Amino acid sequence: MSEMVGETEFKDSPVSQIPEGWETVKQGHVANFINGRAYKLSEWEKDGMPVIRLQNLTNHGGEFYYSNLNLPEHQYCYRGDLLYMWSASFGVYIWWGDKAIFHYHIWKVTQKEEYLCKDFHMYLLEFKTQEWKASTSGSTMLHLTKSGMEKLEIALPPIDEQKTIASILASVDKAIEKTESQIRKLQDLKKGMMQELLTKGIGHTKFKDSPVGRIPVGWEVKKIDNLGEILTGRTPKTSELNYYGGQIPFISPADLGNKPYIDETKTHLTPDGLNQTRKLTKNTVLVTCIGSTIGKTGITAKTCATNQQINSIICKENDYRFVFQLMTFHRDLLRSLAGTQAVPIVNKNLFSSILVQSPPLAEQQKIASILSSIDSKIEVKQQKLQQTQNLKKSLMQDLLTGKVRVKTKRI
Repeated sequence: MSEMVGETEFKDSPVSQIPEGWETVKQGHVANFINGRAYKLSEWEKDGMPVIRLQNLTNHGGEFYYSNLNLPEHQYCYRGDLLYMWSASFGVYIWWGDKAIFHYHIWKVTQKEEYLCKDFHMYLLEFKTQEWKASTSGSTMLHLTKSGMEKLEIALPPIDEQKTIASILASVDKAIEKTESQIRKLQDLKKGMMQELLTKGIGHTKFKDSPVGRIPVGWEVKKIDNLGEILTGRTPKTSELNYYGGQIPFISPADLGNKPYIDETKTHLTPDGLNQTRKLTKNTVLVTCIGSTIGKTGITAKTCATNQQINSIICKENDYRFVFQLMTFHRDLLRSLAGTQAVPIVNKNLFSSILVQSPPLAEQQKIASILSSIDSKIEVKQQKLQQTQNLKKSLMQDLLTGKVRVKTKRI
């Protein structure tokens, strides 16, 4: 059983101050960073030994390339090995698959176990990577080299303390993984419910052909602009500083997609700024129609405005929650209509003319209530996930620097 025993006294070291009982070492003295192999296109095979590339780590799978080359043993990795991606998005991973080859831009990291616990080292690398990313800004690119990693001075507690710290952080990771799994299950449930409710409705037994496919008898097919008034956003001049920095949310595509109701934005307008754009009221449905994020949706939580990438639907005789769910359901349709040009776009005229299914208002409300209840459960889980992720970040800051010490005792 582990417990945290509070703040401790520090001593000076090359890493700054470290707790008494800790020591500073060069990372290369206690760990090995083994380079992956750079492949030529002619060396890829359709089968054989899987080759781990960056996208296989970041996507936790994805499509593998293969190799039949006979390589030295150190070029292979096995389930449980620690891998570090040192370019692109950067990050540390525990390999979850069977025997594989790791590609260039990935290091296999091994530890001298008497000095360094693998799990502790994983969290330390994760913590350091967060620090390095935070220290870069703008177009600054984070560059890591094998020699630089080996020369890096790290502060190490005694091995038993390392294991206890790693155990505490692993328990938080398990809580994160559990919540992420719950979110995925709810998202899968919603996807299935949307397919059922938005094509078959509630309790229908008779169906008819329509321009949007089979729909219940009694439903209509309407253009989107028959669901409400369509407005395209507008961006006030950014050179006019008096337009920005107020309390009025100014919504861009980056603000959409995490939850239905948008109450937080990166940018805010003043009343003067709002007068330069198109004012939107609460419960307006938002749909991104320009750029790589076409189809992202949201609902305004208060008076606000959007930029020109977003079309808004001001619902009058239709349930805005149903229209939000309908637009979310048709995200792939919007993407297909945007085409393959450099900047995908569904302009206002095209957006307004898209045909969609439309149940009577009473059924819209029932469908919206069912799907919105799932959204609410997802949002609660996402809030819990964020809280747990923040807890982990705080614990890493405290435990991996020795600000808070831990000890192990037998009970």
